[in-house]
Amino acid sequence: MAAEKQSNWYFAYFPYGIAFGIFSALSPLYLVEVLGGSLFDLGVMTAIATLLGIPISIFFGQLPDRYGRTKPFILVAFLSLGLLFFFIAEVRSIFLFQILYVLVAIADALHPASTSVLIAESYQKKNWGTAFSRYNFVVGVAQAIGLGACSLFIKDIGYSTLLLIGCPLTFASFLIALIAVEEPPLYVERWLSRLEKPIDEVSSFSYQFGSQNYYSAGGGRSLHMGDGPQIFRLCLGFTLFSLAGTCAFTSLSIFLTRDVHLLASMVFTVLFFRSLAGTLSYIAIGKWIRGRNGEAAVSTASGLRVFLVLLLTTVPFFSADLSPIIATIILSAIAFSWSLFSVGRSTVIMECASEGSLGIYDALADLGGMAGGLMGGFIPAIYGFNTLFLLASTIFALTFILFIKRFGR
Repeated sequence: MAAEKQSNWYFAYFPYGIAFGIFSALSPLYLVEVLGGSLFDLGVMTAIATLLGIPISIFFGQLPDRYGRTKPFILVAFLSLGLLFFFIAEVRSIFLFQILYVLVAIADALHPASTSVLIAESYQKKNWGTAFSRYNFVVGVAQAIGLGACSLFIKDIGYSTLLLIGCPLTFASFLIALIAVEEPPLYVERWLSRLEKPIDEVSSFSYQFGSQNYYSAGGGRSLHMGDGPQIFRLCLGFTLFSLAGTCAFTSLSIFLTRDVHLLASMVFTVLFFRSLAGTLSYIAIGKWIRGRNGEAAVSTASGLRVFLVLLLTTVPFFSADLSPIIATIILSAIAFSWSLFSVGRSTVIMECASEGSLGIYDALADLGGMAGGLMGGFIPAIYGFNTLFLLASTIFALTFILFIKRFGR
């Protein structure tokens, strides 16, 4: 009964996930196709939202540990998003839409750190991977439903009405969270995890020293505690992964409409199946990562994206009948790589982050996202989408190398 009650809080994120599935799919097309904005407008809007998210993420990331609370920040996030979705559906100005988009991004940055702390302190370390997978699965199913709603109803009810639906949905999340979210009784699990790290390193050091006969007088390589993987590579890798992903996918829906020549309803259908594939992958990932660390997941996801992003350049060459299918397959594989990375990243951060520092990792992702947002709008407008995907793939390759060096032993 206790375990069942502990898991009920996941459902508070279900209506929110539907709302964001709708918003994330509609906002680029709404700005460009309905309001008449350009790819430059889209890139600037995305970059400003992520730029402001950097200090915001650092500040918000300190709140759960500073006050020993998570629920109030989750509730405020849902309440704020509900109000913003109401106003964003009513604007007809490009500038006002951009402002509200930025505010939505800021409000949405309030809950991730609190959610991560809630998971980390509610479950034992060996179950973190499974818990993060379950959370992402619930949100992913909801986002897929939101994308499905866009695909089915965009012609009948239009962009504004679909955006407006986000308002009651996020208010519903607020009410469910008010009832279902419970604070962890003690904040000790992450402290125990950090305590285990030095012990593991000392054990590894002792084993290597005793088994490989390293002698300082013999000219061989001597081991030092400082020879371990550096946190700098980890942080840089997270930043570059965010940069490459935002660069490649900020204007993805525009690529599908203009270069692949898909109708808006078909674009949402492709994105729906992509989201569904990524969501279902959390089931397998959650089972695979249980009891393991997230290092292999993070590295593998980066390596996969090197090739998958390059494959997007081939989609326009297929026939009108095949191109939606090929796009769906490639994007579904990319969604799987994101699911793998997301769970691995959350697990690694929970193992490494000190109290009050969670927001720094989100800020690093925002820093990469800011640059990626600008590039995702400017590069295809000037050089085309093939150049954009080639650049993103190159950055993913660099990210993969960083993670291999960071996690290598």
